[in-house]
Amino acid sequence: MFNFSEFLDYVQNSKWLFTFDISATVFGVVGYFFVPSDKIKLLKWTLIILFLLLIVSGGSYFFNGIHNLKAEFESIEEPEYNYKIEYPNYFKVEYYEPDSVHLIAKDKKASITISAKQYNTDVPSDFSIESAYLEHNNQNKVLELGSLKNKGWYVIAYESADTFYYQKCIAGDHIAKKFVFSFPLSQREYYNNTNANADIDYVDYIENSFRNLE
Repeated sequence: MFNFSEFLDYVQNSKWLFTFDISATVFGVVGYFFVPSDKIKLLKWTLIILFLLLIVSGGSYFFNGIHNLKAEFESIEEPEYNYKIEYPNYFKVEYYEPDSVHLIAKDKKASITISAKQYNTDVPSDFSIESAYLEHNNQNKVLELGSLKNKGWYVIAYESADTFYYQKCIAGDHIAKKFVFSFPLSQREYYNNTNANADIDYVDYIENSFRNLE
């Protein structure tokens, strides 16, 4: 469904398109009031061409969606549980507590969930790699790096149904924290683009930003 506010964000964040829109509008207004009547026909065809160019350029929004935006990043720092993380600025914080944060993308398809918990001796079971598998049926492990026992952190990526999950957990000093970044497999090329020519791999960027404050 078309969302005008998302389209407006897209236009405003696409600087060349935004400049084009403003220029065409100014040109049209000035032309309407100041162009002599014998030049109106030329003006009309010029405006038609500009309008067609706008449709073509704007069509990329409908084809590729809001993810044409080149995101800037915002951050969360939580001293109580000693972590920080950066996330794309088109994600909205839907819920925030020091030990539980939920962010969701504008298209409502991708989300980032952050959890934290204090413990005495053993890392809580819900922060283990095993728990990530148990939470989902028919999961396929894609990647596993590190370990809480040897490195104090791990990264795991896996698929479940039509969704891709990427999880990082850090534990130490009696605090365990993790984030889970999930998005449809259809958006993996955008979020997890490992192409050397890609502007950014969002999964990699967010994973590297999730760390201790100290």
